[in-house]
Amino acid sequence: MQASLHLNNLDNYALCHLFKWLSPEDLSRTSAVCRRWNAIARDHFLWKPFVEQKLSPFPKPPEMPYWKHYNQHAPGLVFRSLSVLKGEIFSAWGKTIFVWKMPSIGGDKNYDCIRTTTSHTSTITSFALCRLGLTHLLITGSLDKTLQIFIPQAHSRHYRAIQTLHGHTSAVSKIACLGDFILSASTEGEGCLWKCDTVSQRYTSLQMNEKLHSKGIKLLKTASHIFQFITVGKNNCIKFWSVCGGKIKKQQSIKIKDEVISSIAYCHFNPMLLAGTQSGKLLFFKKDRSFQYTLVRAIDAHQSEISAITLIRRDNFLLTAGKDKRVIMWEKAFNPKDATAVKIIHTTEHAHPRHLSVTISNRSRKISKILYPAGNSLCILSFSPDPIKKHCVTATEPHEQRIIYG
Repeated sequence: MQASLHLNNLDNYALCHLFKWLSPEDLSRTSAVCRRWNAIARDHFLWKPFVEQKLSPFPKPPEMPYWKHYNQHAPGLVFRSLSVLKGEIFSAWGKTIFVWKMPSIGGDKNYDCIRTTTSHTSTITSFALCRLGLTHLLITGSLDKTLQIFIPQAHSRHYRAIQTLHGHTSAVSKIACLGDFILSASTEGEGCLWKCDTVSQRYTSLQMNEKLHSKGIKLLKTASHIFQFITVGKNNCIKFWSVCGGKIKKQQSIKIKDEVISSIAYCHFNPMLLAGTQSGKLLFFKKDRSFQYTLVRAIDAHQSEISAITLIRRDNFLLTAGKDKRVIMWEKAFNPKDATAVKIIHTTEHAHPRHLSVTISNRSRKISKILYPAGNSLCILSFSPDPIKKHCVTATEPHEQRIIYG
């Protein structure tokens, strides 16, 4: 692929025709050094008519037209998950995990790809980062019903697969990690809980027969030897579970009537559960003296389904994203009765934000950037502190960074 360094000398028409013949793996490596491809293929739904109208007179590849192959893998063309670790952004496209980092000295403001994982056998649907000892692990789930665990190589920019977990009968849809535990859910609601053995450094499965909803799983650590996790199961019921000594016990169930849960978040230091619904309501649940969670407030936050909820403990902020293409910042979020919306950010993307991630400035210890994937784009909102109001920040114009999705 050394010839790809000279692709910028070609016009868009010739470049699209050349990319049409490449496999998805070659295409991702080629687009890493050809930034113009990101601008050409900015919307994959525009790529199909372009190929049909302008490239149809050319001979077809031996297998199938590229636009069919492109649409066939459409689920992999959007960001399934988004995570930030030490200034590095982890994102998934197709069968590969990309790691991005902005140059610290000089250069442009675009993020550069610094590492990639080994290609999977199927499209990645979800991934999570987990710290184990002095290193961190990358756990991915894919359409082939398996989970793969990667570890960063010491003297390389790549990740190496160390274990494959089998336990699902359908595609993996959601992954949550904390400490020695991994909780995963499938598209059919099947749940699997995995625990790492400290001696062999291998994950083994714990027996779990509970149906999980793919939109809501959270892992919590309550003590040195006790872990909890929250699930959204059948009949729209939020359940609290505890894991102690390899045994799983159900602690509490919260039944919600006339609402469908779409996302959940948990505040650990001030025990509180937040749930977003498909109707756009934000529900606050507080723990009472009897250690039971009760509904204390319901807010009409969005005009449609709430797709993501993120808590910022340091600034007492709450961020919500909905299908109405809005990101709302809430002040005094940890006091449900006083929670108020202080800023509404209207996004102009074709797709709504499905994940939210926040970076904190090392100097001001305030929100530095808000990152969210929308469709096949990664959008970055840069913030600057307001010198007058302590908890207010002023948003700049949305700054899109087109990441590889070729």
